[in-house]
Amino acid sequence: MGENRLRARIMRKNSRRGVTPVVATILLISSTLVLALAVGAYTFGLFGSNVKTILLENASLYSGAEVATLGNPSQTSSYISFNLNNPGASSKISSFVLTGSAITAVGTWEIVNGSFAGFVQGIPSQFNLVYAGTVTPFTYYPFGVAQSVISGQLYSYTIDFTNGQSITGTLIAQ
Repeated sequence: MGENRLRARIMRKNSRRGVTPVVATILLISSTLVLALAVGAYTFGLFGSNVKTILLENASLYSGAEVATLGNPSQTSSYISFNLNNPGASSKISSFVLTGSAITAVGTWEIVNGSFAGFVQGIPSQFNLVYAGTVTPFTYYPFGVAQSVISGQLYSYTIDFTNGQSITGTLIAQ
């Protein structure tokens, strides 16, 4: 009977055995370091970013008069030309607005001067597509209310995309 008690005591002692304090400390410190490295790498972008934003490579705004009116497209002498670099997935320009000196906000633009080829805003068009992995050139002519873009004046623009991105900036008309 004494032998059975000894076995039971040994079994109880072994079943209550846990991780030693040294091993527990090492596990706690190593797991904290791994978690800190993962959070730091994510926060400071060490793994790189999955977000690839569309960039405006260059832009030029040319002065002149906008004489086109809705329903009667005619030649305008002002226009804007720019290149968009899109390293991500294809998207479309959903709106393009120009504001500045002596003009009301221009938000409707012809793709081809003097025709109804398409508009940036108002009528969706395949001409508003910003292709994936390329630099895409655009030239737009103001269309709508008669007004003038004056050389040497500062104008602000906002380009919105269907993927939710937006580009804003200013240009001096040439």
